[in-house]
Amino acid sequence: MGKKDKRMLEFQNELKRQKNLKVSDIESLFHVSESTARRMCAELEDSGCAVRTFGGIQYLPEQYKDTYQSYSFEVLTAQYTSEKQRIGAFAAGLVEPGDTIFLSGGTTVYQFALHLSRLLSEREIPDLNIMTNSIANAEILSTSARVILTGGEYRPSRRDTAGLIGEKSISNARFSKSFIGLDGIDISDGLMTWDIETARIDQLTIKRSDQVYLLTDSSKFKKRTFINYEELSPDYTIITDSNLPQEIQDSAHKNGQSLIIV
Repeated sequence: MGKKDKRMLEFQNELKRQKNLKVSDIESLFHVSESTARRMCAELEDSGCAVRTFGGIQYLPEQYKDTYQSYSFEVLTAQYTSEKQRIGAFAAGLVEPGDTIFLSGGTTVYQFALHLSRLLSEREIPDLNIMTNSIANAEILSTSARVILTGGEYRPSRRDTAGLIGEKSISNARFSKSFIGLDGIDISDGLMTWDIETARIDQLTIKRSDQVYLLTDSSKFKKRTFINYEELSPDYTIITDSNLPQEIQDSAHKNGQSLIIV
């Protein structure tokens, strides 16, 4: 085994142990330059066992590799479409004059953006301000409302942005309502996502919001990702479709969870 291969193996093992590493950590651990550390991250991501984040890298457990690598905004847009449309239509009706709202990325929130755009073409919602980290949402709504993009590093597979610039924008804002899409959800374990950057965006948004609406089709209750980033609160309202199993509905009500079935 050559010196480079040995270093990459040690890098992989260290990442598996620590779960997350910053570029600066890699520089210190392996006595390499920043450019070499970033190349190491790119190589490890290409091997399929890690995911690059803003300023670092995170380990991707074996059981999640296929699901993570198949993530595609375009593919997911075509899945559970009627359910997402019903959720989006209902949620769009919650927007009121004077609202400052945040829209996360994701295909269910994208349906919300489509319905809100149609609603705005029919009637004005005075003093409405929208912030989003989703390029897809911004494209839909920018012709009918004031839209502020958070900025940050563009993520093509999600058609959104993430990173420190976007986080700073959210931290400096206050939202009357936020509409957040999810990669996974569990009544006991809370909100889930595939990557730390999405988790940070959602966590910050929740903290800066007076009302939180979680837009998720019922299939997300069956999915498990490897990052649980927020416990459910009775203050959060889940909007989902009528295919949600009764036992999950009962569990939500037992926990005092606000749940809307559409």
